[in-house]
Amino acid sequence: MQAWLKDGRLVVPGVSGKLVESNLLGSGVGVEARVVAEGVVVEGLPPEAPHEIVSVLSLSFAGKPVRSSE
Repeated sequence: MQAWLKDGRLVVPGVSGKLVESNLLGSGVGVEARVVAEGVVVEGLPPEAPHEIVSVLSLSFAGKPVRSSE
């Protein structure tokens, strides 16, 4: 992604599984994520990227995440 999300919401399409944790590394900001039909929806992202060069969103699953074939 080349521009940071201004609405604080990101959809990671085509991924499902039992999501156990989501973090925006190095930000100190809590983010919420949930699995929906389209994939994983992450909300609560800050209006500005926490790091100028690269910001990392970590999604942890219980077991192996499933990737849809779409």
